[in-house]
Amino acid sequence: MQRKAKAILHAAAVFLIHIFTVSFSRVAWRMDTSLVVKELAGNCLNLWSVFTAVYLYTKYVMKISLADVYCRKPLFLRRWCIVAVLLPAVVDMFYLFCVKGTLAFENPTLQDLLRIFVSNVLGQGIRAAVTEELLYRGLAFRALQTGFGKKGAAAASVFTYTLIQCMAMSFLNVKDALLTILGTFLMGTALTLVVCESGSIWSAVLIHALYSIFAGDGQILHIDTNQSFPAIWTYTLETDNWLLIGMPGMNTIYRALPSMLGFLLTGILAVCWMRKAGRTGAVTGKRGGPDGA
Repeated sequence: MQRKAKAILHAAAVFLIHIFTVSFSRVAWRMDTSLVVKELAGNCLNLWSVFTAVYLYTKYVMKISLADVYCRKPLFLRRWCIVAVLLPAVVDMFYLFCVKGTLAFENPTLQDLLRIFVSNVLGQGIRAAVTEELLYRGLAFRALQTGFGKKGAAAASVFTYTLIQCMAMSFLNVKDALLTILGTFLMGTALTLVVCESGSIWSAVLIHALYSIFAGDGQILHIDTNQSFPAIWTYTLETDNWLLIGMPGMNTIYRALPSMLGFLLTGILAVCWMRKAGRTGAVTGKRGGPDGA
């Protein structure tokens, strides 16, 4: 019981680290400078503060190293690199070829392109992927293992991730809430299983980042029922079917059925590869698979 209570306290600390680092990064928005510079500074501050907080917490509170929270080699395994590219590509192609809409090149200015890079690629993609994987699939997952074992920790870390993500969102109705919970849960489960299979957070970081950048909710290709901010290409759908778009007009492709199926398949692949390697339910730092990828 004491070990479980300690594990829960560590998970609560992850939540506090998340809140503190996000609040700290908002200092950048008080700068008297351009919006692009504010966003760049905020993203950099958030990355730095999360790494610093996790390093200090693991070293002085948990008495372990960053490698013990899966911030270690292997970096990007070949098979997961392929999945990371295919997941957003297949989601985008489904909408472009199977759902009626209008594709347009928005002819962005150089300033628009710079902001898209800082906001979408660095912020929504790299920053969010690195910080969330390090906190939830790294620190929280490792901490919860001390009280609940590896399988229990995997389930608890997914629950923690889903809860905290959903707490930061607003919902128009019960359907929107259920879509958000299910979409976030499937994404969290898939990425946790990727960490279990690969032995480190980095393949999950790559999948998370490329999906966020390219899968229709970002500003490279933006897929929605309406277009409310600058993007390079837009695909404006002629349907408001919640199964296809999640919450119409709310940038929520990941809550729609195509993305949910993509993350479900990603999780199934991770389980299959673990079973093939004879490591079901195990989390190791070794490369798995016959090709060593």
